[in-house]
Amino acid sequence: MPNTFFGLTIGSSGLNAANIALNTTSHNIANIETEGYSRQKIDATAADALRMYSHYGMQGSGVAVHSVKQIRDSYYDHKYWNNNKQTGEHNIKHHYTKQIEELYYNEMTNSGFTKYYGNFCNSLDSLSATPSQIELRNQTIEGGQTLADYFNNIAENLMSYQDETNSQIKMVLDRINTIAENIASLNGQISTLEMNGGFANDLRDKRNTLVDELSGLAGISVKEVESPTGSTYYDIKIANQTLVYGTKYHTLHVESKPSSEKRHDTDMAGLYEIKWSHGQVFDTYNGTLSGELMGYVQIRDGDNLVAPIWPTSGNGQAVNYKGVPYYMEQTNQFVAEYAKQFNTIHMSGQDLDGNSTAEVPFFTIKNMTVDDIKQAILDAKEATNADGTKVPINNITDIKSEHIISYISENITAENVCVNPDLIQDNRKMGTAGTIKDGVETPDVATQLANLRKQKTFRGGMPEEWVQSLLSVASIDAESARDMYTNHGNIGEAIINQRLSVMGVDKEEEAVALVKYQHMFELSSKVISVMNEIYDRLINQTGV
Repeated sequence: MPNTFFGLTIGSSGLNAANIALNTTSHNIANIETEGYSRQKIDATAADALRMYSHYGMQGSGVAVHSVKQIRDSYYDHKYWNNNKQTGEHNIKHHYTKQIEELYYNEMTNSGFTKYYGNFCNSLDSLSATPSQIELRNQTIEGGQTLADYFNNIAENLMSYQDETNSQIKMVLDRINTIAENIASLNGQISTLEMNGGFANDLRDKRNTLVDELSGLAGISVKEVESPTGSTYYDIKIANQTLVYGTKYHTLHVESKPSSEKRHDTDMAGLYEIKWSHGQVFDTYNGTLSGELMGYVQIRDGDNLVAPIWPTSGNGQAVNYKGVPYYMEQTNQFVAEYAKQFNTIHMSGQDLDGNSTAEVPFFTIKNMTVDDIKQAILDAKEATNADGTKVPINNITDIKSEHIISYISENITAENVCVNPDLIQDNRKMGTAGTIKDGVETPDVATQLANLRKQKTFRGGMPEEWVQSLLSVASIDAESARDMYTNHGNIGEAIINQRLSVMGVDKEEEAVALVKYQHMFELSSKVISVMNEIYDRLINQTGV
């Protein structure tokens, strides 16, 4: 049964509820531009009624504020996290595939392959008309070196992309580790504050903001687990492996792989391998890995399912993406095939002095003389014939011109291709005739070299068509990455708008709430004022 002053108790409960609601509304307004903030609202119900031993039964006892809750829908959070990992991954792919496309596209225009290869072929055409002209021989040799320099530049740029993505992988891991530590700390703080009821709203917002960022970096699965004390914490996994569990977290680090464990011959030395700090293997190429980390990994290691050269368990599988290794390998294949066919023709003739060019390749490997190549073949104790068969080599006299051609084509790359320095020093050594018995102007070898431009012996097409096909592949990859990034970006914007429609602070709505709770406060104050007058009359003035 309520006492005489029960009216004051009811009025004070309304005053208290209005005060809490006003403070909550003020907090919402103050954080209207705060990133990741979730709108908060009081959870109020009618206070427990008192049983009255009268005919009207129960007497209301005012209002009770149970908690201040954030208005947030976890469905949209998980939806955003799942999409954000794709946005992060394709953002990186879009950035680098665009650079690769521009690398080949620019080199296909007047400042690149079309210009350099065209000039080289034009000089060969001119040379085939007058093979003995020194100026034309110099022009041809210089054109060949310019073409080799072009491929050197392609290789240098591709390697710089691989180096850059390798460094970015470490930076992403450092950020992941920092976020994991902060989330574990927030898990502990939230658990402590919510142990006895209530909600740590602002701390939860901070945690969710960190998870938002983390989802774009690596792609994660998030599960909110209830502890025995009744509080909850986040269990976060990357590639199905635990990153954060309650107040505990694991970190990732990188280790440089030795040269003996290169995934591809073309890889730069010291590429990073990702490992867990507790020693467990991190499955870098797990199909569930995504986010920026996966984007960097696929650009760095993507070989389009070309078998790697070292099959270490968990890290040796090929990567189904066209990254730097793929484009490097394709470019190297063209260089090797072109050098092979060009050298085969060049080494079949005679130079301007009637000497055989059987041991004078036109294109060769940087920093290797013909004697170096012969010694390498002798050390290997075997050589490759023109038809691809292997033959034993016991003496240096066993080495034929076809073995030198095969060795060069097997070991030459876009990075190390160059014109034979002997030709640069003495252009008379360049072979232009099958035999000069009919005169120094005999052009049969020079003509064959010039006609190589029209030969469809490069994967069924001409040399220029091979390089153009590689540009087409790069353009398709760049367009695909751009479309995927744009599509997931648009989806992300839609999800953000959906999420903000629930958790976002609307200034007009909060202005209305401010006025509403102001009136509630004023009316509750009025109740107390009225009750005060009643009790004053009852206590001080009755019976006077």
